[in-house]
Amino acid sequence: MPLNTAPQMIGTLTDVCWDKCISSPGNYLSGKESSCLENCTKRFVETTQYIMQRAAHKAGEASAGGALFQ
Repeated sequence: MPLNTAPQMIGTLTDVCWDKCISSPGNYLSGKESSCLENCTKRFVETTQYIMQRAAHKAGEASAGGALFQ
């Protein structure tokens, strides 16, 4: 991942996972909230990595003369 996209990714991750997992902010996270944040973060990172790998693969195909979208 390019270094300049990390802050944007962290901001998006924070927005998405916070809204999904935290119903009412308090002084500490409940076990359910903590687990939800962990799972949400893991899925977000895995999905982002997959998308980036897929885009790189497609870009490689395009530069080798293949179609961009199949």
